[in-house]
Amino acid sequence: MWRDLLRWAHRYVGLAVALFLVLAALTGSLLAFMPELERLSAPHLYGGSTELQASVAEYAAAAERYDERLSVTGVSFAQAGRVVVSVAPKLNPQSAKAYELGFRQIILDPSNTSVLGVRNPGVLAEGWHNLMPFIYELHYSLLLGDTGWWFMGIVAFLWTLDSFTGLLLTLPRQRKEPSGDSRFWKVWGKAWTIKTSASRARLNFDLHRALSLWLWFVLLVFAWSSVYMNLWGSAYLHITRQVLEFNPPWYHLAGRERGPRLAPMSWEDAQASAEAAIEELAVRESLTLIRPNALDYTPGYNAYRFRVQTDRDLSAQHVRTEVYIDASTGEPIFSYLPTGQYAGNTVSSWLHTLHRARIWGPAYQIFVALLGIAIAVISLSGVAIWWQKRPTRRASNPKKMSLRSK
Repeated sequence: MWRDLLRWAHRYVGLAVALFLVLAALTGSLLAFMPELERLSAPHLYGGSTELQASVAEYAAAAERYDERLSVTGVSFAQAGRVVVSVAPKLNPQSAKAYELGFRQIILDPSNTSVLGVRNPGVLAEGWHNLMPFIYELHYSLLLGDTGWWFMGIVAFLWTLDSFTGLLLTLPRQRKEPSGDSRFWKVWGKAWTIKTSASRARLNFDLHRALSLWLWFVLLVFAWSSVYMNLWGSAYLHITRQVLEFNPPWYHLAGRERGPRLAPMSWEDAQASAEAAIEELAVRESLTLIRPNALDYTPGYNAYRFRVQTDRDLSAQHVRTEVYIDASTGEPIFSYLPTGQYAGNTVSSWLHTLHRARIWGPAYQIFVALLGIAIAVISLSGVAIWWQKRPTRRASNPKKMSLRSK
């Protein structure tokens, strides 16, 4: 009885999420090489040097000189070879409405603060320089904004549950030989193999089952990390806090009143306060500070977030050591260490870094790209199994068939 219920759940949950998993998997294969593909599709948005020659405030000032109608909301050094400055329009004093800038990012040369280009990330109509941001948005939100983020998070949650359902269905019924020796491991071992001489239908079934088993733990990691990345403030937060000590910034900052739309503090003052906060954190937690990563204004928390690469980060390509300071006073509010402080923080950092292929170099990037193809194969083979068995299910329910015929 329970196997029939699990089989029904696995079948229809799998069908419900298959299309979205295929889309996420194939776009994820490309995103594993996002830095490299971004350079290929937008070479003009990269400078000749990767070394930073100015401060956060100086890069912000360079962006504001480009167009007096804008206000800087963030400066990021996360992508080697360029500085990405996020901007928002000021209000037009004559109309009391926001100016139409036509862009949301200014890309600066790190060596001399010159403007390399502007763009609305993800808007493919602007040109090939937005190809990878477009794929990124498609992967995480289906280009549907917050609604799409929630939807793909639900898909990831169902995928996580379905991973356990599928695993249970591969287990054989426990039977014993007359001698009393269990055949469990011998029978289950067949589920891990693919019989290449079998019929096409059987080959497809073996491929679906064996590939899922061999990759089961990795698939679970990517499924649950997808929940983290899309449902971070709801399902992931509450479930993780049931089993691990987890102190993410959004949990502790959620009660703060919203700040003004544009950054209220000068970038010189914000940088000075943020650097003081991170230095204090470094002393308190015995951190080695390596290089700044980003400083941005978060109006929802009325705070500035300062990211700095430290020896607690898992990778230079995925920096998550953060301090938050009050956007009005500059006083420290909260700090977040990616590893070594709380078990939940450490697990979450590993999930995020592994999902985005920002660790262990090109070999792991290739593995993640191939994994995306494997997920697509598993999903499509599951749909094929359902399709191939439709005539059998119809024949096994003659009453339903007779009713349809009437």
